[in-house]
Amino acid sequence: MNNPPHVVLSHAELRRMMRDCFAGAGLIEAAAAAVADVLADANLRGVESHGVERAPIYLQRVHRGLARGTEGVTVTIDAGAMCRMDAAHALGPAVAVLATDRALELARQHGMGLVVVGRSSHFGAAGYYARRAAAQGMISLVVSNAARSMAPHGGAEQFLGANPLAIGAPIGRHGQFVLDMS
Repeated sequence: MNNPPHVVLSHAELRRMMRDCFAGAGLIEAAAAAVADVLADANLRGVESHGVERAPIYLQRVHRGLARGTEGVTVTIDAGAMCRMDAAHALGPAVAVLATDRALELARQHGMGLVVVGRSSHFGAAGYYARRAAAQGMISLVVSNAARSMAPHGGAEQFLGANPLAIGAPIGRHGQFVLDMS
């Protein structure tokens, strides 16, 4: 039995390849770059389940018209330190980068920033966004809902999801603390 040859790419090459795939599928440059960065980062950190192995799923959703880039994203509520975004079915990683950056902007203005996103999809590894905030000197809490996938202890029906949770904080000269779990 022959094993297929392995292809080794640098992080930059992997990111570029993913960006080109999503741009080729019609995403605007910023959205394609955001999705590529989130997926490549997951692989770089050894979280393959949330890395480029998700690219075919995301691309199928775009080709079927079930997902798109961020051009339709709107802010439906903008009230002080709080914001609600309607993702208009944008790919999760693309809109989550926008939401993270908006939360950081609000935090700089108001001391905290809370951004909620609706009508989106799987957003990759939650730790990516917590690291993004910590890199800018901010403490973050990143959460998402998830589909029902397991029954509670003693239950017979699926009721609970593997809801992701990430916490990030800068820790001075030691870099960043990030907890990413579900």
